[in-house]
Amino acid sequence: MRYKVRPADFRVEEQVRLPPDDRGPFAVYRVRKWGVTTPTVRTRLAARLGVPQRAVAFPALKDKVAVAVQHATVRGGGPRRVTGPGFTAERVAWLSRPLTPGDIVANRFALTLRDMTAAEAAAVSR
Repeated sequence: MRYKVRPADFRVEEQVRLPPDDRGPFAVYRVRKWGVTTPTVRTRLAARLGVPQRAVAFPALKDKVAVAVQHATVRGGGPRRVTGPGFTAERVAWLSRPLTPGDIVANRFALTLRDMTAAEAAAVSR
């Protein structure tokens, strides 16, 4: 049995609680990334937005060998959509503070298993 052969074989989606605040100074971006680390996306997102890296905060790290959906806060905001190598980001809210790990309520996972033997398939389906 093989897994995580390709980034799309492992999918994770972060679920966050967004305290309502339409006038806060922090833009919340829903970031979809693939084949890159969260710190790399932070660097690239900051560069695309023309802000220092310290203005971009992720409440958690996600796997590099995955297609991950996670959230970032950016002090001062930026355009509605941002794209770069290995990621897309869409602004979804404004907050009075950056997101923290405590704002994450769940992570949803999907895993593709490849080249399974009949015995492995039977064990997984139990």
